[in-house]
Amino acid sequence: MKQMKLEEALEALHKWVLELRSIGRFVSLAEELTAATLAEAYLNLNGGLSADDLKLIALSTLAKNEETRKALLLLIEGPRALKDRGLEGGPALPYNGLKAEPLAQSTLPYDAISRASPQRLRYIFSIMRRSGALQPSLAARMLERRPALALKLSTSEGLSATALMRADKASEVISKIISRANSYEDAVRIAKSVDPRLLWRVEAKGALKGSSLEALSRASAAVRYASLYFEYGDARYEITAAEEAKRSEELLGRADDPELAKRAADLLAESKAIISASRGSFTDLVKLPLQTLVPIVQDLYMNSRSKRLRRELQRLLSRSLSRGPGQRGRRFTYAEDSHGRLDVRKSTMMYVRLSNDFLVFRVHEKLKKKTLIVDVSGSMRHYSSMALASAVMASRTIDRLILFNDRINALKGPLSEGALIRLLVSLRFEGFTNLSGALLQARGSRRVVVVSDLRQTVAGPRPSETACRLIKGGTRVMVISPPTVNVAELTDLSACGARINVIEEDSVMPTKISRIIRKA
Repeated sequence: MKQMKLEEALEALHKWVLELRSIGRFVSLAEELTAATLAEAYLNLNGGLSADDLKLIALSTLAKNEETRKALLLLIEGPRALKDRGLEGGPALPYNGLKAEPLAQSTLPYDAISRASPQRLRYIFSIMRRSGALQPSLAARMLERRPALALKLSTSEGLSATALMRADKASEVISKIISRANSYEDAVRIAKSVDPRLLWRVEAKGALKGSSLEALSRASAAVRYASLYFEYGDARYEITAAEEAKRSEELLGRADDPELAKRAADLLAESKAIISASRGSFTDLVKLPLQTLVPIVQDLYMNSRSKRLRRELQRLLSRSLSRGPGQRGRRFTYAEDSHGRLDVRKSTMMYVRLSNDFLVFRVHEKLKKKTLIVDVSGSMRHYSSMALASAVMASRTIDRLILFNDRINALKGPLSEGALIRLLVSLRFEGFTNLSGALLQARGSRRVVVVSDLRQTVAGPRPSETACRLIKGGTRVMVISPPTVNVAELTDLSACGARINVIEEDSVMPTKISRIIRKA
C-alpha cells in the first residue's frame, strides 16, 4: 500500500477537520493536534504511514461520538462505507445554509510550546496557522523558540508577533523578514515600521550594502554593543561599538533616504550617551529628548549591576521629568479680576508687550482624583512608558494605579513621584492583554483614565462592553491610545460615552498625556 509523507497526512487531517466543522461537528484544536502527533509518532516508529493507518488515527481521535464517527467515515470513504458497516442514515455532506462553528480561541498551554521539540513545534505552528488559531501572542511564543518559523508567516503577521517578543529574539525575526523582502524598497518599508534598535542583526547583502539601511543597522549595532559595555564593562564591547558607529557615519555621508539617515543619527547619539554613562558621565544623556531618554534609562537600569549607577539614573530621569508641566495636585487658571493672586511674572510680560490690561491674577483649582489604568503588555512598551512618565508629572492627581498585561497589579495612591520613577525604570513590559479584567478592578472609581491599544489578547469579555457598564454606572472614562488602536473597540467606546484621545508618539506626547490626566 502506498505510504504517505507526513505533510500529506497533516493536510488530509486538516481537510477532514474543516469539513467536520462545516457540518456542525466541532473538532477542537487540541484534538487536531493529538491526531497530528499520533500520525507523526506512527510514521517514525513504523517507517511509513498508509491511508488506512491515517483513517484509524482520525477515527480514534476526532470521532467523539457515533454521529461524528458516521460523518467522518462518510467524508473519508463515501456513502458505501456506511452501508457496508450497517451505519446508513448518517449525516449529510456539507450543505448550503449551515455555517461552520467558529474555532474557539486556542487554549494550548504555553508550557507545552516550551517543551515541544523543534520538529513538533513546526507541526503545531503549521496546524494552528491553517486553522486560523495562530494569534500574535502564540506566534510570538513559538518564534522565540524557533525564529526560522517567521519565514512561513506573512510580513504583517511576523511584525505583529515581534511586538510581543523579547528584544533579542525580535531582532532575529526582523532580520529574517527583511532578508526575504522582494526589493530594497520593501526592506526599507519594513525597517521604517519597527523599532530601529531592533535592526542590529540585519545583514548588508546585495542592494542593502552601502545603503542608508546598512547605516541604520550599524548604528543599531553600535547601541547594542554600547549597552553591553554598560552592562559588563568589557572594553571589547566599547571597541566594537566605536567601529560600528564609525562605519555608520561613513555611510551617512552618502545616505539615500533622509528618514533612515535621521534615525541612524539619533541612534549614534544614543550610543555616545550610553558610552559616556558607562564612564560615569550623564551629560550626553541629559541632552536627549524625553521620548528617547526614557527607554534608554529603562534598559540601562535593568542591565546595571551597580546600585550607585541605578540611583544616578533615577535622579537623571527625575530631573528630566521635573521640566514638564505642573507636578502638584492643583493647577493654575487665570482670572481677569482681582479675586485671585497677582501673577507678577505674567503681568510683567504683558506690560512689556504693551497690553492695556496687563494685570494678570491666578486662582488655584483643585484637581480631581482618578484611577489610571496602564497597559504594560509587550506591544505597549514605548507608549506606556511615556504615559507613566507623564503620570509622574501629574502624580498627585492619581488615586489608584492599575498596571496590567495578562496579570493585574493594582497600587493604591497617592503615589509619590519617586515611587512612580522607581516603577517606571524597573517595570518589565511583557505578556498579553487583559484590559477587561483591569477595568473590572476600577469599579467604584468616579474617574478612570485608560492607556491601551484596546487589543484584548486573553479570553474574556470585550473591553468596550466592560467599559460601557462602568459608564452606565456613573464612571467617567477617558481613553488614551496610539494610532495602532483597535478601531472597532474605540468606536464602541466612543458610542457609549467614553472620551477618546489618539496621540502620536512625538516630542510633545508626554506633555499632552500629562495635561489629559490632570484635567480628566
